[in-house]
Amino acid sequence: MIKIMTTKISYLGPKGTYTEEPALVLQRKTGGFLSPELTATLVAKKVASGESDLGVLAYYNLLEGLVQENLDLIYENNLYIIDITRVPIVHSAGVYKESNENNFVYSHPKALAQCSDWITKNQLKCEETASTAKAAEKVNELKCGIAIAKKSALEKNELEIIAEDIGNITTKGKNYTDMYIVSKKRDEKYLHGIKYSTMIAITPHTNEAGLLARKILMPIYWDGVNVEKIHSRPSLADITSSNCESQMFYLELNGHIQDKNLIEAVSKIKRNLKPNKADIEIVRILGSYKKPSI
Repeated sequence: MIKIMTTKISYLGPKGTYTEEPALVLQRKTGGFLSPELTATLVAKKVASGESDLGVLAYYNLLEGLVQENLDLIYENNLYIIDITRVPIVHSAGVYKESNENNFVYSHPKALAQCSDWITKNQLKCEETASTAKAAEKVNELKCGIAIAKKSALEKNELEIIAEDIGNITTKGKNYTDMYIVSKKRDEKYLHGIKYSTMIAITPHTNEAGLLARKILMPIYWDGVNVEKIHSRPSLADITSSNCESQMFYLELNGHIQDKNLIEAVSKIKRNLKPNKADIEIVRILGSYKKPSI
């Protein structure tokens, strides 16, 4: 008997989230099926375990910036970024039609932050939910409150739309979130003429004045690689060195990991930061991917 392989795609559910949009595109491309998950952590865990083939994780929002926890999930679960897609974000507010108790607003914490001006203006109290679509479901179940979500998710839950395009930037289509497509396997495809970005995680095992500038950014500069984004956080690796503040850096670089100048820059960073020729991980390549369409 021939075993037919079907692609399973995990994303932050339930149906109607912004994360579902790239998942639906993947479904059309692969002929696979979707698996909505309760949390982004479950998305990463299922891809890491092989239960799902692909996962969708939010990476960067125009208003709120980096989605730190999802980059950490990619790092901690040894996943690879194989693609990125830009999803327009247009938040709307919906209420249960027959309710007058609308002092509370429900949504994902990122959506609440993106709509903070509207929430403050209307003097509302915030309650966080696992996703925007979950907020619409909750208001439908409670029969009161306000949900912030996609208009289609509000309508699906039979909520009355009371305001549209309520993000802090109000021009339609202006706000967006870049979504990563992640896998257990690295995508080795490299097409010449395509503009790529590469995400790397750097864990210094040494601590000294000017380390970031001299030993990380300088090699990147001398090899002609542009840094598109940089973010530091307490290290996720187990660092036992007593003289280290246990910091790590995420850098999004211009180019593909197979580009000669990017390879050379990464090699220099490794040499600069490797203490006493120890066999430890300094730089991890999280993936190269085409730049999202503007």
